[in-house]
Amino acid sequence: MERALYVTDAEALESLSSDALPDRLYFGHEFCQRRLPSARQLQTVYAWCEQHRLPLTFVTPPLTDAGLRQVEPLLDELESHSAEHEVVVGDLGLLALLARERPALVPVLGRLLARQHRDPRLARLRGDGSLVMAGGRLWQHLPLPPDAAATYRSCPLDAPALQTLLAELGVRRVELDNVVQGLDVSLPPTLVASLHVPWVCVTTSRRCQADPATAPRPFDCLISSCRRGCGATYELTSPTLNTPLFKRGNTVFFRNDQLPAKADLAAARIDRLVTATLPPV
Repeated sequence: MERALYVTDAEALESLSSDALPDRLYFGHEFCQRRLPSARQLQTVYAWCEQHRLPLTFVTPPLTDAGLRQVEPLLDELESHSAEHEVVVGDLGLLALLARERPALVPVLGRLLARQHRDPRLARLRGDGSLVMAGGRLWQHLPLPPDAAATYRSCPLDAPALQTLLAELGVRRVELDNVVQGLDVSLPPTLVASLHVPWVCVTTSRRCQADPATAPRPFDCLISSCRRGCGATYELTSPTLNTPLFKRGNTVFFRNDQLPAKADLAAARIDRLVTATLPPV
């Protein structure tokens, strides 16, 4: 199992011990194009990876037309090096661009495009009707018919038409969230998967509520008027949830540290674990 570390800032590399390096580094921003790094920041991260002989995976968010133009110099920077680099895409426009114009770069389908069922309350659908204590409340695991339960564990990556399209676009890897209801994803032999732990993305938006102190209107700020106040992480709780949510920037996460069984990892063709210390925004 390959182990990757996901960082969103080059400064985070300074605190990494050379005795506990990952097998691969993920760098970039998955959820907001305003957080795309500069070419200089990408150069710094690439130099660090080269120094430590680690492969680099560059992570990108959903992009507007302006965002596609903004990411082009970063792709140029990656292509200027002889090593093969992965680019995680959260945008079908970028995926098409890579297939059409950037064959030297390796496209990876981002987890936003995997379209999994990410509601943390789906943990209650795994059981046999037994009562469990979670989040300080008593919950009942509600039994479902096998076909219905499998639907919540699957995602559109099961669809043969999508698998064919991904193959035509050169995609050989997909990114998945460690959803609480378990995984039942049937990937073809042409695809393998990465699993993100522990932060599961619940939802993201172009209407950012990152920094109520600096937004023009508290908790209501379009990304186009961003002041980059997304460093803080807010914990959100609700009586209807059995786990807290964590909001950072324009994205909401919950935490799931429980890995699937080895047999389930193998069945989903997962050969890489991607970890992040903080919600990766």
